[in-house]
Amino acid sequence: RRLRIVLRHVFQEAREIRSRLPLANLPLSVSALATRRLADLLHNSNPADAVVIIGSGPMSRAAAEYIAKWDARIVIVNRTLSKVQEQADRLGARTLTFDEFISEPVRAGSVRAIVTATSRPDAFLTKEFLEGFAQKGIVLVDMAVPPDVESAAAQMPGVRLVNMESLRSELLINRARREEAAREADAMIGDALFRTEAGLAAGLSGSSLREIQENVRTKSRAHLAHLLEDRLRH
Repeated sequence: RRLRIVLRHVFQEAREIRSRLPLANLPLSVSALATRRLADLLHNSNPADAVVIIGSGPMSRAAAEYIAKWDARIVIVNRTLSKVQEQADRLGARTLTFDEFISEPVRAGSVRAIVTATSRPDAFLTKEFLEGFAQKGIVLVDMAVPPDVESAAAQMPGVRLVNMESLRSELLINRARREEAAREADAMIGDALFRTEAGLAAGLSGSSLREIQENVRTKSRAHLAHLLEDRLRH
């Protein structure tokens, strides 16, 4: 019975705290932030167009998982298909080898975005390679270090580029806001613990009740002293 009382209060307080803190809107993951930016840029685009994801690393895999939630047509490109085939099958995505996509990009069909996060040392998405895509308009999300997209490509008409440089400032802002939210959460959790213990005391009797009541009284005095101190300081 005590456990039911405690858990009920814990879940109620947790929901309240989460509803008051903006953590869900402050991602610290590069792939989460990049795909969110991609979703904004692809608003009202043709769902029949494909999103090409290049690479088999953690960021490429995470991006594929996020994008699959949009019911988008996905083409996963990698040098070794066996590394991405299981995820592709699970997400209902097509696969192409890296050489197939670079030599014959038309094999991916109509493409509205390319997401890339490889470990290659060269910028293989060159201005010349992207000319055909730029005519229709394309969004490039480059999460690679060093970049996979040639710097000159960002200046091409019809190309919109999201890269690590443009994401870094937003990540720093999100981190600062999360730290601020954590400080707010500390105060909220202290108040929530007080209410939870008070609720538990109301539902118990005997020695347990006396012990918890004493704890509640002690914390009540401390809470009151803190409030008075703040009031007097102001």
